[in-house]
This record gives sequence, structure tokens and C-alpha cells, in this order.
Amino acid sequence: MTRYQERMDEHRRYARELVSGGQDEALEKALDMIRNADRIVIGGGAGLSACGGLNYMSLEVLKKEFPALARRGYHTLWEALWDDRRTKQQKIGMMAAEVLWACYDFPVIRAYQDLLRMVEDKDYFVLTSNIDRQFHKAGFEEERIFEPQCSASDLQCQTPCCRDIWDGESVWRKIAANMDSMHAGKRISRDVIVAMPRQFKICGGLSRLFRTRSCGIGSSLNSI
Repeated sequence: MTRYQERMDEHRRYARELVSGGQDEALEKALDMIRNADRIVIGGGAGLSACGGLNYMSLEVLKKEFPALARRGYHTLWEALWDDRRTKQQKIGMMAAEVLWACYDFPVIRAYQDLLRMVEDKDYFVLTSNIDRQFHKAGFEEERIFEPQCSASDLQCQTPCCRDIWDGESVWRKIAANMDSMHAGKRISRDVIVAMPRQFKICGGLSRLFRTRSCGIGSSLNSI
């Protein structure tokens, strides 16, 4: 079991304790603090999305959302995305499938909507490691959200010739349209991959911004 899995199991155990009873006093105290606060900083982590079905560590989610990967023997999406045995085409195909699922096609999760209702009349700020854009989908104000890891969908010039970042939806959808879902990316041609940078006025190729090196810190977000 990885350290990440251990942390998620710990969060799940704590969540079960909260809903099993005996925590009413602590919850009421927390709600009272929120109601009376003038300013609130929200730290959003993976559990907030996992509780609504965006769970990278669930076999059930993998079978439902990515059955081809489950048939290939993977137990979680996290395991599939970090498999070093994959070809370059398979890696790109899996990234496209993940990004479209997590950032664009998955509906807004109720927990985010409930959280917004609790703080929308407050002076709030969100600091989140989540890469699925759920805070944006729920209606949190853009200028009040900071995502150190950016979104899984964001792209940058890998030279870099500029500090801009791009919303890469059109790129990921083009990749997915040329992907063999049964083989997790085998049918993606090199022509499709190489053609991607031509959509952008940049000198180099494209690189996924999520968890990249320091040059990935962008100054603006452009749409294509």
C-alpha cells in the first residue's frame, strides 16, 4: 500500500466516524465558527472530490468510467496513470481520457456547491491541490481560487518561449477522437501528437502544466 493510499484510507475512516454519530457537538462548533467568521481560507483536497465519485483510488470507479483499463488488470486509475510499462502513445491516451473525465465531463459535485453556499457571503479564498476544476464548476469566483498544481487540462510551451498557459480541451478531445479505447491509446498516430503545437502561436512543443518544472508557472490563461 502506497503512502497516498494510506492517507486516503485515513480520511475515509475519519469521515465514517463523523457520519456515525457522536460528532454533533464538534460539527456544530465548526458551523458556528464559519457563520461568525469574517474571512475564511478553504483548503481543498482530494477527499472533497472523491466523496462525489471523482475517486482515483476506487476499483468501482475504474470499472464504471474506464472499463478497458480494468480489463487490462489495473485496480485503480492512479495505478494506470503511473504504470511505467506504457508506451508514449498509451500515456498520452490515458492522460486525455483522465482530463476529459475529471475536468470537463464530470458533473459538479454537490459537496462543492454546499461549501459555496456556506461561504459565498464571506471574504473567502481557496487554496487547493485538486486538479479537476470542481471549484470553478461550482461557481467559486475565479480570482479567489489558487491552484498550485494548476488544472490537469492546462498546457504550456515546453521551451518555454512565454509564460502563458492554455486551456487544452480542444487538444485532449482531438487526442481522444483518435484513440483506440480498447488498447488505451495504441491507435494515436505520431501525426496527431506532433500537430498539436500548430494550434498555438508558440515556438516549442506543448507540455502538460500539471506537476511540471518551475517554468510551468504561468501568468495568464488563454482559451483556444
